[in-house]
Formats: sequence, structure tokens, C-alpha cells
Amino acid sequence: MIITKIKKALSLGLLLLLLPLLFFFGRSFLGSGEKLPGKSTEAASEEMSSAGEMEEGGIHLSAEAARNIGLQVEEVMVRTIEEVMTFTGEIAPQPDQEVFVTSRISGKIERVYVSLGEPVKQGQLLAEIRSLEFENLQVELFRELTNLDLLHIDRERIKNLVEKKIAASKDLAKVEADHKKVEGEIDGLKNKLLLLGLNEAEVEGLIEKKRFIPVLPLLAPISGQVVERDITIGGAVDPQAKMFHIINLSGVLVEGDIPEDREGMIRKGQEVRVRVSTYPDQVFTGRINYIADVVNPEKRTIHLWSAVANPERKLKPGMFARVSVITKKGNEVVAVPIRALLEEGMERFVFVQNGEEFIRQTVALGVRNDQYVEVTEGLMPGDQVVVRGNQQLMLAQMSGGTR
Repeated sequence: MIITKIKKALSLGLLLLLLPLLFFFGRSFLGSGEKLPGKSTEAASEEMSSAGEMEEGGIHLSAEAARNIGLQVEEVMVRTIEEVMTFTGEIAPQPDQEVFVTSRISGKIERVYVSLGEPVKQGQLLAEIRSLEFENLQVELFRELTNLDLLHIDRERIKNLVEKKIAASKDLAKVEADHKKVEGEIDGLKNKLLLLGLNEAEVEGLIEKKRFIPVLPLLAPISGQVVERDITIGGAVDPQAKMFHIINLSGVLVEGDIPEDREGMIRKGQEVRVRVSTYPDQVFTGRINYIADVVNPEKRTIHLWSAVANPERKLKPGMFARVSVITKKGNEVVAVPIRALLEEGMERFVFVQNGEEFIRQTVALGVRNDQYVEVTEGLMPGDQVVVRGNQQLMLAQMSGGTR
């Protein structure tokens, strides 16, 4: 019994000795300034401030954070949703707005006035060619012009002699025949010079002044952009060699195929909406301008061409596009842009803006086209829905662990 009391007393004394030691070392450890790995409270707070904070019922996002993610909203409106037919197409230049500039004569490049990628106007000087053949044509023209002047003098002289019955009428007839022959030769030389690229004024000036044009000008046949340049100063030029490739992309064609059984849904002049992956948020509009008269026997499809305005030259030949043809006007319904719509499982929802708060709103959907979708439940006209940045809002909400 005594031994037991002694043991209890020793245990109590040992505990009293250990408590101060534990207190001292624990305090030293906590106050040493060491921190667990990871972000500080201040950093975490700043990150939350920039990304948005979860609040009951929605996500709070500051104006600065909204700008950082490129957030955009659009008003819910009553719209007419048309029926559309969508198919894949390809961008191509207008046939009469694409040219390969060639030289119709052999020679040497004297000067080049435009660079690759440079815009040009119709009739603008592209290059100058020095050509022996061009010079010989001018020499021949000047020779025939001199002959014509001499024949004109001879004709007048013989005409006077015939009137005085000194010369025979056959002499006058021969001179007149020679005169017409030379006039024909001159007309032929003029046409050759015109075919080489000189204009009417330049040819008439050449005849009037009888002065050599030392180099042959090469002019742009259309306005557009120089997309290829295949010449250098001093380089030789062969007839029909492609020197410049010019395309006017202010308007383009969009080509595509539709199944033959859908031909009855389309007609010339129908409106089309065109989208390309390079500019996913932009819609280009145009109209069908030609429907093929034959069916592709292998694909059982019909080819379509649509003319689309392209003033900023964003659409490039060779790009793939999604083409939507408006086949029928629909009814007016409450609608939102398709890009505002998000999905999670079977739920369809949008984010609605309420000041700096963005609330997840489940919606029920109706008809849709390539741009908008009808909302039968969940939204009212005038609501502001997020159309850009909504993916980031959904990720922020999922990381917050609440809905």
C-alpha cells in the first residue's frame, strides 16, 4: 500500500517536470516563423479576388476580373428563329476576281514597282519589260507610217495627172490599193501593240509623235492583293510565264454540297450564314448565287455557290466553313444565343448577371437554329446572360464545390 502511494507520487512529480518543457518547445516551434508549403493567406485572398468569390446563390466577380476573362453578356430577347440547313463548305475567290498576270512577249525585267502582299488598283503599273520584239514592232510601225505618208503624196499626184489626162486611171487604182494595204498593215501592228498591253491612248500617241516607248508597261488588270510575285529585276521573261498572282477578296464564294433530296429546300437568292473556326464569334452573310444543274453521281449531292461579302478580307481561299441556309422563317420566341448555353449531365443552364453577381439558371429549351435557341422556361426578356466567359464561371463554380 505504501509502495503504491510512493509510485503515484513519483509519477505526479515527473509529469509536473515535463509540462514546462513541453510548453517551452511547443511555443518555440509555433513562433519560429516556419510555414507549411503552399500559398499564403494573402496570396490565396488575392487569387480569389481576381477569379471571383463563391457566394450563396451565385458567383461574385469584380469588374477587373470580368475584363480579365473577356466576359460578355447579351440581353434575352424575343426573336424569330428560322429553320436552317447546315453543311460544310470551302472558301474560294470569285472567278473574275483572280488573275495571273503574264507577259505576252519575251524580254527582260527592267523595273518592278510592287511587292508581295501589296494592295494594287486596276491599271496600276506593276513592272516594266525591255523587249527587242517590242522595239521591232515599233520600228515596223514607223516604217509603215512613212510608207503611208509617201503613198498619200503619190496618190494625190497621180490623181491630179489623171484629172489632166496625163496618167491612166489604172495607175491611180494601183496607188489606192497600195494605200489601203499599208493602212491594213498599220491596223494590224496597232492591234499587236494593244495585245501586248498598251492602251489606245498610248498607241495613238506613238503614231502621232513617232517616238519610241523604250519599255513595255505591265499593268494590273484588276484591283486586289498581290499574293504571288515571281519576278526579279534583270530576270528573263517568257511569254505566258506567270509573273504576278492578284486576288480581290472583297467578296468571295463559299462552295459546298447538299444531299440531292434536299434540293427542294433551296433556291437562288436564299440568305446564308457562314462561320469559320478562325473567327468563331463572327457571322458572315451572303446569298446563294448558283445551284448546279447536275447531281454528283458518286456522292448523290448537288453543288452550291454562295456569294459572301468580305470587306475586311478575313475569309481566305481554302478555309473550311460551316454554311447555314435559311430555309423557312419561324415564330417569335424568347431566345438566347447558343453560345450562352452550358450543359452538365442532363441539365441545360446559363449564367444570368445581377450586378457583379452571376447566378446559374437552369433552362428548358425549344427549337433552335445555327445562332439562337428558344427558352421555354427559366428566363424572361431583358435578362442578361453570359455569352463569353461562361465556361470560366462554370469552372469556378465547380471548384467552389457548390451550385
